[in-house]
Amino acid sequence: MKPTSGSGHINLVTAFAEALAQALSSVTGAAFRATAAPSVEPPADLLVWRQELRPLAGTGLFLGAGADLWTTAGRLMLAAAGISDAANDDSREAWHEIAAQAIGSLASTLSTEIGRELTVGGGEEVPTAPELKWRPLGIEGPDGIYGVVVAWPESLTTLLITPPTVESADENSRTLDLLLDVALPVAVSFGRTSLQIREVLKLNTGSVIELNRLIHEPVDLVINDSVIARGEVVVVDGNYGVRIIQLASREDRIRTGIASAASIRTGATA
Repeated sequence: MKPTSGSGHINLVTAFAEALAQALSSVTGAAFRATAAPSVEPPADLLVWRQELRPLAGTGLFLGAGADLWTTAGRLMLAAAGISDAANDDSREAWHEIAAQAIGSLASTLSTEIGRELTVGGGEEVPTAPELKWRPLGIEGPDGIYGVVVAWPESLTTLLITPPTVESADENSRTLDLLLDVALPVAVSFGRTSLQIREVLKLNTGSVIELNRLIHEPVDLVINDSVIARGEVVVVDGNYGVRIIQLASREDRIRTGIASAASIRTGATA
């Protein structure tokens, strides 16, 4: 099977492979990288993870791996957490976390590329990807090259190649006049990660939690659960600040601000 692009500008197979390799390297401490996919069909022992991708309508994203990869990755992840006697079920659960983190990273990459926010929802292990075409990708790890397959519905391809439709600022002018003086809560996100319960129980003073963002990558400026800008951390008169280096479109900022301000006004009058 030959890798295919999801659009004219974004090769989804390549993006998926890079996101998975990054997630594997991050949580295991071992070196994984995307490489050419081996010419093999999906193995009989394929473990399939499905993750919801919003606002994607349909069945979500699917990532399938054979036991050679998910057992190795799970064992390495648990060993990095100090668990050396992991059972097969433990490795399986660890792989679920890796798959979810990879798809979350993919969503962030796609959001940046297409200029619209994609977020991940719930995930689960499923028997297969119903009526979807598997695309192969390759992951090179400490013990060789592993074959992985991914699948997505056509609605994702359509979403990536269709320009977003937004209301103009003029259409929002009356609403804006009412809401321009409303204070909005602004949060800065340095990154995210996920921990198993056993890892949470091991946390104590001095523990370090690694996030899914490199030190040189910009942080997210968030309003109403939407990223409206990205920037770098600075110090201003002894306080932390963020220097903006990338902004969402004006329309996206207007839409996010209206939604957040409206929710604040509703809560205040409830």
